[in-house]
Amino acid sequence: MYFSIFSFLKDLVFKNFALKVISLLLALVLWFVLSSAQGVEKIVEAPVVIVNKPQNLGISSDYVKSVLVQLKSTPLAPKDFAKNLTVTLDLKNSLPGDKVFNLSKKNLNLPTGVEVINIRPSTIALKLEKLERKKVPVVVRYSGIPARGYEITNIFVSPKSIEVEGPSSKVFKVKSVFTETIDIEGLKNSLERDNVNVVINSKYINFVDSGKVKVIFKIEEKKFSKYFRNIRIKFINSKRRYRVNRLYVDALLKIPISLKGKIEKTDVDVIADLSSVKVYRKYVYVKLKGFCKKFSNRVVVDKIFPQKVRVKLY
Repeated sequence: MYFSIFSFLKDLVFKNFALKVISLLLALVLWFVLSSAQGVEKIVEAPVVIVNKPQNLGISSDYVKSVLVQLKSTPLAPKDFAKNLTVTLDLKNSLPGDKVFNLSKKNLNLPTGVEVINIRPSTIALKLEKLERKKVPVVVRYSGIPARGYEITNIFVSPKSIEVEGPSSKVFKVKSVFTETIDIEGLKNSLERDNVNVVINSKYINFVDSGKVKVIFKIEEKKFSKYFRNIRIKFINSKRRYRVNRLYVDALLKIPISLKGKIEKTDVDVIADLSSVKVYRKYVYVKLKGFCKKFSNRVVVDKIFPQKVRVKLY
């Protein structure tokens, strides 16, 4: 009895062994083919790529930058069939106006053996306009204030204006551009900054050039005004006799607050340089110049009354 069972099992396993192995392999292959034929489905977020946009056109409308694509593979599809998937919008030969793309498989860079089940959204609308350029002024933005007793006397920016480009309706709305914010808190000296970034508050507008400027803050000690009367004019650089219509003028000075009480009328010179006078026996006007002998680099002769004197050479 034991021998009969053993013989039966032996024949079951080893009789026609080669045929049984081949049958098993065929069954595995058939199972693999049938299971693969069902395919693998994936939902992929694909970025939108715009190509062949005419150089004279710009996009002036918002549009989705990515779409959801539902894919299904077949036995011919590679394992990474959804890798680097993009949605391409071809603007070749486009004209100004509205353009609508109905998305389909032809907009996708798909490998062989991949089917498109669904695309959401299924359409993308663009508005195209002619590109225009114009120059707009640069406005300097800053934060903080100088140190106590100091002030901003001037702000220089170079270049003063910058050229921008974009769709015509968007460029029309741009009145100025702004620099990035510069901190001047607590400064006592002038500040110079190169390569300051300029910001455009519009995603449709671009700079034609670099979009960088140079900014100078002129920071000086606060000044007060002081008026001096009857300052005698000094006439210089004349080898001939001369006659003038006045000998005294008044002057208005700008004086730093730290020099209050330290500047007198005798510290102020008003000069009439006669070297430029070439006409004789006839009155001509000579412009007066003033400066402070003490603290000449800090005190400014702001105005002279009158500004000119009449001179006649003999």
